[in-house]
Amino acid sequence: MNVLFVCTGNTCRSPMAEYIFNDLSKRKGLSHRAKSSGIAASGDYASKNAILSMADIGIDLTRHISTQVSKEKIDWADIVLVMGRSHLDILKHYFPDEDKIFLLKDFAEGKQGEITDPYGSEKFIYDNTRDEIINLIEKFIINL
Repeated sequence: MNVLFVCTGNTCRSPMAEYIFNDLSKRKGLSHRAKSSGIAASGDYASKNAILSMADIGIDLTRHISTQVSKEKIDWADIVLVMGRSHLDILKHYFPDEDKIFLLKDFAEGKQGEITDPYGSEKFIYDNTRDEIINLIEKFIINL
């Protein structure tokens, strides 16, 4: 299964989700693969605190460079999981025929909700976001 994670700038939440998903999939011996992109990405590296937060759990985010969401990426994915309602609304607007776009929290837990954007926050906020993403991805992988 190919999973595309989408957030705003592709420097915090969606790359964290991508790398967590790929790490967990590899550790469990699964062939699932994730990528990430942003609805307003501009070729930036992952944010400093995202890099530090992920390093705390042994995942290297230093080589990540943000990429813009595209039709090719949507087509590649079996499922597209977004971090917030605005991301869902934008993707549904530009890709109205796609029935594979969901909020990550809704899809993993069946609960309405968004993943808080930690951009510009202190590291402990990134840690909280990372831990929430780990929890949701673990639930998602269990249900595959």
